[in-house]
Amino acid sequence: RPSTSLRYARDERGQSFRGSRKRGQVAGVTFSIWAGVSGVLAGALALACFRGRLGNPERYWLVGLLAVAPAWVIALTVLLRGLSGEDPDKSLKAFLAASSACALLGVIVTEFCVRRLEVRSPVLHWLLGAAALMPSWGIILWRVW
Repeated sequence: RPSTSLRYARDERGQSFRGSRKRGQVAGVTFSIWAGVSGVLAGALALACFRGRLGNPERYWLVGLLAVAPAWVIALTVLLRGLSGEDPDKSLKAFLAASSACALLGVIVTEFCVRRLEVRSPVLHWLLGAAALMPSWGIILWRVW
C-alpha cells in the first residue's frame, strides 16, 4: 500500500519529491547566478555609458546596487519556497533572518561609506553598491547549494 507521507512519496520516475525540491532549488540558484552575472555586466555597461553624467555619487552606488538586487531577490524566493509545503525545512528561517539582516546592514554600511568618502570615483561608488548585497547573496547561495 502506498505511503501518503511526503518523505516516502515518489514521482513517476521513482525519485522522491524531496530530491525534486532540491533540484528546483539548484535550478533557481543557477538562474540567480546567471542573473547576477548579467546584472553586473549590465551595471558595468551603464557605468561606462553614463560615466561623469550622473553627477551625484549616490546614483553610481544605486546603479551598482541595482545590478545585484535581482539576483538576490531570485535567491531569496528560492529560499522562501523551501519554507512552504507539507515538510518545511526549519533551519531556513535562520538563514532567511541572517540573509535579510546582512542585506540591510550591507546597504546601510555601504551607503554610509559613499556619503563619507572623500574620493569622487564613480567606479568605487559603483563597486560599493554592488558589494552591498554580496554577503547576503552568498549566505543564501551557500545554504541552498
